[in-house]
Amino acid sequence: TAENSGGNFIGNLSPPRNGYTDVLKRDYIRLGRDVGVVGIGRGSGTGTPPYLFTPPFAMYFNEHGNQIAAMPTNASSHRVVYYDKNYDNTYAYSNKRPGGYNADGWDPSLGSVNKIQGKYELPFEAIETVIGVVVYSKNDLFDAGHTHIGSGTSGSLNTAAHNWIFANGESMLFSRYSGTRAKP
Repeated sequence: TAENSGGNFIGNLSPPRNGYTDVLKRDYIRLGRDVGVVGIGRGSGTGTPPYLFTPPFAMYFNEHGNQIAAMPTNASSHRVVYYDKNYDNTYAYSNKRPGGYNADGWDPSLGSVNKIQGKYELPFEAIETVIGVVVYSKNDLFDAGHTHIGSGTSGSLNTAAHNWIFANGESMLFSRYSGTRAKP
Protein backbone atom coordinates (compact mmCIF):
# COMPACT_ATOMS: atom_id res chain seq x y z
CA THR A 1 0.00 0.00 0.00
CA ALA A 2 3.05 2.31 -0.02
CA GLU A 3 2.51 5.30 -2.31
CA ASN A 4 4.72 8.14 -3.48
CA SER A 5 3.62 11.78 -3.30
CA GLY A 6 1.92 11.41 -6.72
CA GLY A 7 -0.37 8.68 -5.38
CA ASN A 8 1.38 5.89 -7.30
CA PHE A 9 1.94 2.57 -5.57
CA ILE A 10 5.72 2.26 -5.37
CA GLY A 11 5.49 -1.54 -5.67
CA ASN A 12 4.14 -1.05 -9.22
CA LEU A 13 6.92 1.26 -10.38
CA SER A 14 9.76 0.05 -12.57
CA PRO A 15 11.82 -1.22 -10.90
CA PRO A 16 9.35 -2.05 -8.12
CA ARG A 17 10.14 -0.58 -4.72
CA ASN A 18 9.18 -1.66 -1.21
CA GLY A 19 7.97 0.71 1.50
CA TYR A 20 7.73 0.02 5.21
CA THR A 21 6.63 1.75 8.41
CA ASP A 22 7.55 1.09 12.02
CA VAL A 23 6.20 -2.18 13.37
CA LEU A 24 3.68 -1.18 16.04
CA LYS A 25 4.18 -2.20 19.67
CA ARG A 26 7.73 -3.44 19.10
CA ASP A 27 10.60 -2.09 21.16
CA TYR A 28 13.64 -0.71 19.43
CA ILE A 29 16.86 -2.64 19.80
CA ARG A 30 19.05 -0.89 22.33
CA LEU A 31 22.77 -1.47 22.27
CA GLY A 32 25.47 -0.39 24.69
CA ARG A 33 26.97 3.03 24.02
CA ASP A 34 30.24 1.52 22.77
CA VAL A 35 28.67 -1.14 20.52
CA GLY A 36 28.89 -0.29 16.83
CA VAL A 37 27.09 -2.22 14.12
CA VAL A 38 27.40 -1.82 10.35
CA GLY A 39 25.56 -3.75 7.65
CA ILE A 40 27.33 -5.73 4.94
CA GLY A 41 26.15 -5.00 1.39
CA ARG A 42 27.17 -6.49 -1.94
CA GLY A 43 30.28 -5.45 -3.80
CA SER A 44 29.72 -4.11 -7.31
CA GLY A 45 31.58 -6.86 -9.16
CA THR A 46 33.73 -9.96 -8.98
CA GLY A 47 36.53 -9.48 -6.49
CA THR A 48 35.07 -6.22 -5.16
CA PRO A 49 35.03 -6.14 -1.36
CA PRO A 50 31.63 -5.87 0.30
CA TYR A 51 30.31 -2.46 1.27
CA LEU A 52 29.69 -1.54 4.90
CA PHE A 53 26.68 0.66 5.65
CA THR A 54 26.13 2.56 8.88
CA PRO A 55 22.63 2.34 10.38
CA PRO A 56 19.96 2.26 9.29
CA PHE A 57 19.92 -0.87 7.17
CA ALA A 58 17.38 -3.64 6.68
CA MET A 59 17.02 -7.29 5.79
CA TYR A 60 14.86 -7.86 2.72
CA PHE A 61 13.51 -11.06 1.17
CA ASN A 62 12.09 -11.07 -2.35
CA GLU A 63 8.96 -12.84 -3.57
CA HIS A 64 10.95 -16.08 -3.96
CA GLY A 65 12.07 -16.03 -0.31
CA ASN A 66 15.69 -15.18 -1.11
CA GLN A 67 17.55 -12.49 0.77
CA ILE A 68 18.46 -9.46 -1.33
CA ALA A 69 21.38 -7.16 -0.56
CA ALA A 70 21.88 -3.67 -1.91
CA MET A 71 24.73 -2.40 -4.00
CA PRO A 72 25.41 1.29 -3.33
CA THR A 73 24.53 2.67 -6.75
CA ASN A 74 21.52 4.50 -8.09
CA ALA A 75 20.77 1.46 -10.26
CA SER A 76 20.09 -0.64 -7.15
CA SER A 77 16.88 1.15 -6.12
CA HIS A 78 14.99 -2.15 -6.26
CA ARG A 79 17.44 -3.58 -3.69
CA VAL A 80 16.67 -1.05 -0.97
CA VAL A 81 13.58 -0.44 1.14
CA TYR A 82 11.90 2.88 1.79
CA TYR A 83 10.89 4.23 5.17
CA ASP A 84 8.31 6.98 5.69
CA LYS A 85 10.56 8.94 8.05
CA ASN A 86 8.25 11.93 8.50
CA TYR A 87 5.02 9.87 8.71
CA ASP A 88 3.26 11.79 5.94
CA ASN A 89 1.99 8.53 4.36
CA THR A 90 4.09 9.03 1.23
CA TYR A 91 7.47 7.57 0.35
CA ALA A 92 10.15 9.82 -1.13
CA TYR A 93 11.85 7.06 -3.10
CA SER A 94 14.27 9.56 -4.65
CA ASN A 95 15.53 10.54 -1.17
CA LYS A 96 18.69 8.41 -0.99
CA ARG A 97 21.46 8.30 1.58
CA PRO A 98 23.64 11.32 0.77
CA GLY A 99 27.30 10.96 -0.19
CA GLY A 100 29.57 11.73 2.76
CA TYR A 101 26.81 10.84 5.23
CA ASN A 102 28.15 10.52 8.77
CA ALA A 103 25.84 8.51 11.01
CA ASP A 104 27.53 9.81 14.16
CA GLY A 105 25.55 13.05 14.09
CA TRP A 106 22.26 11.18 13.98
CA ASP A 107 23.14 8.48 16.53
CA PRO A 108 21.21 8.87 19.81
CA SER A 109 24.00 7.16 21.75
CA LEU A 110 26.48 9.87 20.72
CA GLY A 111 24.44 13.08 20.62
CA SER A 112 21.09 14.57 21.44
CA VAL A 113 19.32 13.67 18.19
CA ASN A 114 16.20 11.65 18.96
CA LYS A 115 17.68 10.62 22.31
CA ILE A 116 14.27 10.19 23.93
CA GLN A 117 13.11 7.58 21.41
CA GLY A 118 16.57 6.03 21.27
CA LYS A 119 16.43 5.66 17.50
CA TYR A 120 18.28 7.17 14.59
CA GLU A 121 16.77 10.27 13.02
CA LEU A 122 17.17 10.11 9.27
CA PRO A 123 17.80 12.75 6.62
CA PHE A 124 16.79 10.23 3.90
CA GLU A 125 14.24 7.47 3.24
CA ALA A 126 16.09 4.89 1.11
CA ILE A 127 17.55 2.21 3.37
CA GLU A 128 20.11 -0.31 2.11
CA THR A 129 19.49 -4.01 2.56
CA VAL A 130 22.25 -6.25 3.90
CA ILE A 131 23.39 -9.87 4.03
CA GLY A 132 25.10 -9.60 7.41
CA VAL A 133 26.53 -7.28 10.03
CA VAL A 134 29.86 -6.46 11.65
CA VAL A 135 29.88 -5.63 15.38
CA TYR A 136 32.79 -3.61 16.81
CA SER A 137 33.81 -1.11 19.50
CA LYS A 138 32.95 2.50 18.63
CA ASN A 139 35.46 3.77 21.17
CA ASP A 140 38.27 1.73 19.62
CA LEU A 141 37.30 2.95 16.14
CA PHE A 142 37.43 6.59 17.25
CA ASP A 143 40.64 6.04 19.24
CA ALA A 144 42.21 4.70 16.03
CA GLY A 145 41.38 8.05 14.40
CA HIS A 146 38.40 6.97 12.26
CA THR A 147 34.82 8.23 11.86
CA HIS A 148 31.79 6.85 10.08
CA ILE A 149 31.87 9.41 7.27
CA GLY A 150 30.78 7.83 4.01
CA SER A 151 32.74 7.98 0.79
CA GLY A 152 31.55 9.14 -2.62
CA THR A 153 27.87 8.90 -3.52
CA SER A 154 27.54 5.30 -2.42
CA GLY A 155 27.03 5.98 1.26
CA SER A 156 29.40 3.19 2.18
CA LEU A 157 32.13 3.79 4.76
CA ASN A 158 35.38 5.47 3.86
CA THR A 159 38.20 3.03 3.11
CA ALA A 160 40.17 3.54 6.34
CA ALA A 161 37.15 2.94 8.61
CA HIS A 162 36.01 0.03 6.41
CA ASN A 163 39.37 -1.73 6.69
CA TRP A 164 39.65 -1.09 10.45
CA ILE A 165 36.16 -2.47 11.15
CA PHE A 166 36.75 -5.63 9.11
CA ALA A 167 40.12 -6.20 10.83
CA ASN A 168 38.85 -5.56 14.38
CA GLY A 169 35.14 -6.42 14.35
CA GLU A 170 33.14 -9.63 14.53
CA SER A 171 31.34 -10.48 11.26
CA MET A 172 28.02 -12.32 11.14
CA LEU A 173 26.47 -13.36 7.84
CA PHE A 174 22.83 -14.37 7.47
CA SER A 175 21.49 -17.33 5.50
CA ARG A 176 20.21 -16.21 2.11
CA TYR A 177 17.23 -18.51 2.47
CA SER A 178 16.16 -18.17 6.11
CA GLY A 179 17.78 -15.07 7.61
CA THR A 180 19.31 -17.13 10.41
CA ARG A 181 22.97 -16.71 11.27
CA ALA A 182 25.06 -18.66 8.78
CA LYS A 183 27.66 -21.02 10.18
CA PRO A 184 31.23 -20.08 9.17
